[in-house]
Amino acid sequence: MLKKLITTAVLGAAIASSTSLMAADYTLQFGHLANEQNIWHQAAERFKEEVEANSDGQIEVRLYPSEQLGNEMDVINSIQLGTADMTITGESLQNWAPKAAIMAVPYAFRDSEHLHAAVNGEIGAEIEAQITERTNLVPLAWFERGPRELTSNRPIRTPDELDGLRLRVPNVPLFVDTWQAMGARPTPMAFSEVFTALQQNTLEGQENPLSLIESASFNEVQDYVNMTGHVR
Repeated sequence: MLKKLITTAVLGAAIASSTSLMAADYTLQFGHLANEQNIWHQAAERFKEEVEANSDGQIEVRLYPSEQLGNEMDVINSIQLGTADMTITGESLQNWAPKAAIMAVPYAFRDSEHLHAAVNGEIGAEIEAQITERTNLVPLAWFERGPRELTSNRPIRTPDELDGLRLRVPNVPLFVDTWQAMGARPTPMAFSEVFTALQQNTLEGQENPLSLIESASFNEVQDYVNMTGHVR
């Protein structure tokens, strides 16, 4: 069911034995970067409800939004070490599995239908296989949260107007290279630090889906949402 709902992969550590679940309660530590108002957390809450109900309470899912378990890279490392179990993530996985960057190539997908066809077909299968091989994480489902848009304190209408823009990006090589190529000055930064950096004018812009822009209240420190739709 989840497979059809959902460009960000939901990841979980593989459960080694179904027998152990029958014997005692099992707790899954599920951390992500968004706050409780964001669609990511709402989806995580629904996942928690479904798992706990369908396991007759034998599996408990504990949710840790707002980087409570650390930033995106920290949580991925924690899952690998066995101190966390699940997260919602995406492009950051290319630091281990290069094929994870395919879903974040700017303007690679025409629309939602094109995106879903890719992730549910051979391309999605190749990405999932490399993630598991390189990270030992298991992709459970794809989640579409909307295109990434650019926010700023001045309108950006053409690539030339990006010249010198101090821009926060995730710790993703593809994002850094793309914005540099267009003349901006991209700075990888943990999501929890972005609001303050924008407020203090250390940064001049950032890019994220509208749902995350709204839930993070970036409208309080940014004047424009430039509808770039650069990554679906």
